[in-house]
Amino acid sequence: MFKKMVLLSFIMVFFYTTGAFKTGVTFAFAPVGPGITFTFDNGEITGIGQYYEFDVMVVADESGTRIGDTQTYINYNTDAFGEDIASSGKIIVTEGDLIDDLFGGIIDLYQIITVDNTSSMVSIMALYELEGTPSLGGLVPATSNPPAQLLHVKIEIADPSKTAGLRFDQILMTDAQYQSDNWTSYYPVTASDTDDSALTVIPEPATVLLMGCGLFGLLSISIKRRRIKQS
Repeated sequence: MFKKMVLLSFIMVFFYTTGAFKTGVTFAFAPVGPGITFTFDNGEITGIGQYYEFDVMVVADESGTRIGDTQTYINYNTDAFGEDIASSGKIIVTEGDLIDDLFGGIIDLYQIITVDNTSSMVSIMALYELEGTPSLGGLVPATSNPPAQLLHVKIEIADPSKTAGLRFDQILMTDAQYQSDNWTSYYPVTASDTDDSALTVIPEPATVLLMGCGLFGLLSISIKRRRIKQS
């Protein structure tokens, strides 16, 4: 009896770790499609140093795949942004061009859910709402083309003297990316990109020149007022 229980436990672990799923009383292996790669791009400081915004981009190993449910895990520098940025309302995530709603929001294709995975990691789920109609899912470009914008992320900066410290968690993201039938998974998942941009606002030369002209003008007015008083 004990041997049977051990064997049954082994079989259950095998099906769980290899991506098999139980449907009714039978087991079936989920099909595996081509790989997918996640990268960071278009990072910029906005709101006069108040926010750091960036895009999460994706590209597939093969053409013709449409994206379904995805889950993106992003680690960040808590010295720069603070802890638990989802529950504290310090992060805003919106749909990228790849998964944008149809007809100006009339048809909502994806639902974005953002939660804290740890105090220094956020989990962003983009859930495909029309899995019965996979042909409406966002068409992921192949590696021969530029990556597509999956998500746009905006995080409030707590300390601009620090760096962003953004990086994906590739282990958690593996087996969490599906095509638009929400059955076929992308494999392998490559999510090794990082973004450690400085968060300090560096004035542009034109801005510095404008500020200099303004200070010079104020100085000139002050000198003239002093001369008038002296006369």
